[in-house]
Amino acid sequence: MDQSPGATKAHAIPATAEKGVSPHARSVSNVLVILLLILSFLTPNVHAQTSVVGASTSTSSTTEGARKSFIDNATNTHWVFWYNGTEVEYASSPDGSTWTSRGTLAYNTPNFSVAYRILSGTSYIFLVSEANTYDVVMRRGTISGASITFESDVTVFDGTSANDAYIRPHVALDLNGKVWTAAFKVRASVGDRYHLTARRTVAGGNQAISLAAATSMGKPSISVSTIAMVPTTGEKMLAAVSGESGTNVVAYEFDGAAWSLAGAGGEYGAMNFASATPGVNAPVYAVAVDGVGNLYVAGFFSIVGDGIPAQNIAKWNGTAWSTLGSGLDFPVNALAVDSSGNLYAGGSFTTAGGVATSRIAKWDGTSWSALGAGLNGTVNALKFDSSGNLYVGGDFTTAGGISANR
Repeated sequence: MDQSPGATKAHAIPATAEKGVSPHARSVSNVLVILLLILSFLTPNVHAQTSVVGASTSTSSTTEGARKSFIDNATNTHWVFWYNGTEVEYASSPDGSTWTSRGTLAYNTPNFSVAYRILSGTSYIFLVSEANTYDVVMRRGTISGASITFESDVTVFDGTSANDAYIRPHVALDLNGKVWTAAFKVRASVGDRYHLTARRTVAGGNQAISLAAATSMGKPSISVSTIAMVPTTGEKMLAAVSGESGTNVVAYEFDGAAWSLAGAGGEYGAMNFASATPGVNAPVYAVAVDGVGNLYVAGFFSIVGDGIPAQNIAKWNGTAWSTLGSGLDFPVNALAVDSSGNLYAGGSFTTAGGVATSRIAKWDGTSWSALGAGLNGTVNALKFDSSGNLYVGGDFTTAGGISANR
């Protein structure tokens, strides 16, 4: 494996920076140390034009796999947000190595999400969180250097009781700059079912925040895990939900005017793997969409479609399932796609397509390959920055053979 100087650089975030999930139980009983690893690729300047639909997910009701870190492209400042046990804390770093705590927000929950965008020359962060027992709120912040000036909360979803509560929010911006929030509405009156609900701002994220009407999608489900949204074109959005109907993945598409099931629609839509039809036979932990609309699902399963063997990863092209070589030997927790369409997988596996890998691997559409010496522990998150660097988070202490101190 390539051990050339400069092939990898590891950057450590403070040890309390993130709550994690174990690779099998997906529990929050262990606090993961999040380590950021920049991997230099043979193809330079790989940009994340296609976003990760599910970078890291959880089946636990007490954690959230939504994005909590970003790089402000205006100043190249790294930012990370995490739940410290009583509130949300945030820190910045000029290089991803030395971190300084910059403040706290009074949200006593790990279930929050952040989105970042430069709008009209100003850097903004949008944070959505569970709040006030039953609500979901949004807080906008203006970034200036190593500081963030936050505005007051705006209530996005106003719950009233245990029968009308909102949980596990996710935030994303469409390509026109409008801010979307999605969350699960708890329907305790019908047996603790969860209904995917979304709402967006009327104008761009740099304008006064005014919200359009909320929309609920599909049918309430008894089992849900994580929401992820990704913009497509203009004001169109794709929302994917893992865990619906037991272990399935369901996707919905906003066409600029209304939400509907993605693909052909109906009970057996292109991305609606209903439990009554062949889908995925065990848990899905991560999903990603490439630039041509192929959907990748990964987790801890062995069968997709009508009895097709697929070892922990598979692709759905809108009409049929296919495998990615012989798959991976242990669970996959995270996926990311670069602008060239290459797929990256992270988890607890040690081989990919029969090739020796160490918890991280790349699929180029034909075959799997290792990324250097990999990592010595489980990978739980993958994310590209705007310069094409891949960040890796998980429970490891070395990356590419280099010590990544906790």
